[in-house]
Amino acid sequence: MTESLLPPSDVSKSIQELMATRRTIGAFLPEANGLQDALLEAVEAARWAPNHRRTEPWLFVNLGPETIEKVLTLNDQILTASKGAEFAATKRKQWAEIPGWLVVGCKVSDNPEIAEEDYAACACAIQNLTLSLWSRGIASKWSTGDITKRADFATICGLNPENDRIVGLIWYGYPAKVPPGSRQRTADQILTRLP
Repeated sequence: MTESLLPPSDVSKSIQELMATRRTIGAFLPEANGLQDALLEAVEAARWAPNHRRTEPWLFVNLGPETIEKVLTLNDQILTASKGAEFAATKRKQWAEIPGWLVVGCKVSDNPEIAEEDYAACACAIQNLTLSLWSRGIASKWSTGDITKRADFATICGLNPENDRIVGLIWYGYPAKVPPGSRQRTADQILTRLP
């Protein structure tokens, strides 16, 4: 008798629960114990994302205190120029309290079809990563704000802006509060069944 390749139903249920309960959370507790171990496990899960051509285009950069300080300074400059020093100072205070910072990049292919597939694979990798973190009670926020589109941000984060595309800045930590979730449409409303 051959062994089933399907996961046991309790595993499937727990994955469904993780997907349904994970939230985008931007307010974290200052506690950092266990975050780095959880991140390594989450990157392990991320690398198993669907990847049609097996290019493994994802790049993960865990930012340390010195690099975070450089990002905060860059953001200060951007926000001071666009919204004023007071707004920039408020944002710096908020960002400085975030315990975990991860930049996810994607190697850029010269082939537009492969580039699109690789970007999708990196987005799937982020989903795997955030679900893995959430399985350990660690919340995350996937940001694609203006700073992530800047070449100087990529350079600060050790990526080459000519060859690497930033897919997101992931903040992570233990949640200060978990908001309730909702979706406007049900599965029956978004699933079209054709004969």
